[in-house]
Amino acid sequence: MPSYVGSYVGNYVDNYAGNNKSSKEKIDMDWVKEKLQRLILGVLALCLFGTLSGCQMFISDLTKVDLRFVAGGDINPDDSGRPSPLVVRLFELKSIAGFENAEFFSLYHHEKDTLGADLVSSEEIELKPGDVQDIKFALKPESRFIAIMCAYRQLDKASWRMVLPVQLRSKNDMTVLFGKQGVAMASAR
Repeated sequence: MPSYVGSYVGNYVDNYAGNNKSSKEKIDMDWVKEKLQRLILGVLALCLFGTLSGCQMFISDLTKVDLRFVAGGDINPDDSGRPSPLVVRLFELKSIAGFENAEFFSLYHHEKDTLGADLVSSEEIELKPGDVQDIKFALKPESRFIAIMCAYRQLDKASWRMVLPVQLRSKNDMTVLFGKQGVAMASAR
């Protein structure tokens, strides 16, 4: 037991119970002092345990996502080869079947109709050549997948979609590269 707890309780008992007692009363005071010390330690242990277990439950229920989007200097070239900004859509999905089978223009213009009940949410981001953007969010509870769609000018020459691997109830750190030929996963950070 920490000495400061014992000395605090001892000082309390000595000051308020008096020190001029018979040996029988001193034995009773020692018993009271010991019981108070145990009670205080028990309460402190319960408070500490309750705080730590509450934090663990809160952290383990969330799926956190920390994405770094890195755009190459040559992204989305126009007909003359000049790099251009790129529109990127980030989707949270329940299932990826609809996303993987969708045609680009139906997904781009009618995402809700195309993905149906699989779509949880979406966000649109514009990347300029050479941009680096960090995107942090917590996945919604019903989401199981993160998908990326890129509006490249030359769709027939670029890889315009990708599904990112997600570990549920943990932190997901990923770097995604956007280049001339399309989107690719660089690494899990």
